[in-house]
Amino acid sequence: MLDCKTTFDVFERAGVSFFTGVPDSLLKHFCAYVTANTDSVKHVIAANEGAAVALAAGHYFATGEPALVYLQNSGLGNCVNPLTSLTDPDVYGVPMVLLIGWRGEPEKKDQPQHVVMGSITRELLAAIGVPTTVLPDTDTHAKEAIQLATQRALNERRPIALLVRKGIFAPPSSSEKEKAKKEKEEKQLELSREHA
Repeated sequence: MLDCKTTFDVFERAGVSFFTGVPDSLLKHFCAYVTANTDSVKHVIAANEGAAVALAAGHYFATGEPALVYLQNSGLGNCVNPLTSLTDPDVYGVPMVLLIGWRGEPEKKDQPQHVVMGSITRELLAAIGVPTTVLPDTDTHAKEAIQLATQRALNERRPIALLVRKGIFAPPSSSEKEKAKKEKEEKQLELSREHA
């Protein structure tokens, strides 16, 4: 299993400076970590997946730095237009990493509504020119895959996808949950306890 903090740190060290997307059950622990450890300038939960890709493109145009877009594979249909008409290397060439929860992975039990998309996810990404790798389930191998994906996105100026299998992210410990909750509450207060 992957540690969310370690994964987040690897993305940041690889040059990813902005996070956006639509939360997914397979990515829930990672998404919760991102929410608890970034502010609204560095993390935007998007209304839909296509909007997240557009936000990531805008971030790149403004900063020259790649973004991470997280989503469930069921949202790929919503991304096809911006991925092919905006971010493609033959259009504006926008580097970004897509972290995609792979619901309905072939030969894995899942809800019926995920079976078709799960079986065609890799082919759909290939058809729209998005190179794809399955994210490994160990921190060492995941670190390498994230670094390679981010570097390739930058070198080729294109989106690169990392598919995430069910159960890959470890849940946070209870102390991490409490710390994140306290930090989030403190961020929301206009005045700190000390200032009041």
